[in-house]
Amino acid sequence: MQFTFNGIRKKYITVLSHLQRPVLPSISYTTTERVEAGERVTGMKMDSIILDVPVVIYHRDKTMQELKLELSSWLYSEDEQKLVFSDTPSQFYLARFLSVELEEYEHFSKGIIQFLCPTPYQYAGEIVVPITEEQRDIQVVGQVPVFWTLHARIETRTSQFEIRNQHGEKLILQHQFLENDVIEIDAGKRAIYLNRDARMSLLSFESRWFPLRPGVNILSVSAPSTIRYQNIYF
Repeated sequence: MQFTFNGIRKKYITVLSHLQRPVLPSISYTTTERVEAGERVTGMKMDSIILDVPVVIYHRDKTMQELKLELSSWLYSEDEQKLVFSDTPSQFYLARFLSVELEEYEHFSKGIIQFLCPTPYQYAGEIVVPITEEQRDIQVVGQVPVFWTLHARIETRTSQFEIRNQHGEKLILQHQFLENDVIEIDAGKRAIYLNRDARMSLLSFESRWFPLRPGVNILSVSAPSTIRYQNIYF
């Protein structure tokens, strides 16, 4: 097995078979004391994860110092980068390099490369779904509710744009929309754009932001739209 980090795969690095990825990240609970006994759970969050990647590095054509310089240039980054293992090429972690410990031999090194994943999920590639004014089923096969982005082009003049799901949750934008106006919604950032200008004031008070949940989501829109989202796994 091999891995790709920061868009680069090093062919001379092999991941050993005892690589372990967590079934679930650990969970931290916020609690308050119960008067009668024990505690009451008032909140929870999933902790970040650390991946210990056991590797063998073959370097017959490099000195150890050359190898260290190459590894440091590759692994260091000031923000999260995609970490992809070759046995699950369609999924990736968002990770930062944490540390490396190597035992050095004449033509190879063996040890652990550590990565920190601040968000403890595996992400899949982006999914693009066109939606007309009719209802459209969107199947989220991941394990985590996900936010979405929407791009819509108004076909005829109207005073309202709406997207809603089968639970009655909806976003309503009120404006004197013209033909070919472009609406963009980013549910994760809670942002609304009209013709690329930020226009949060269009959002009506009866609106409620909502994610796409694992399973079937039935969406309807008042103008032809394109929805984008990612499946997310533990």
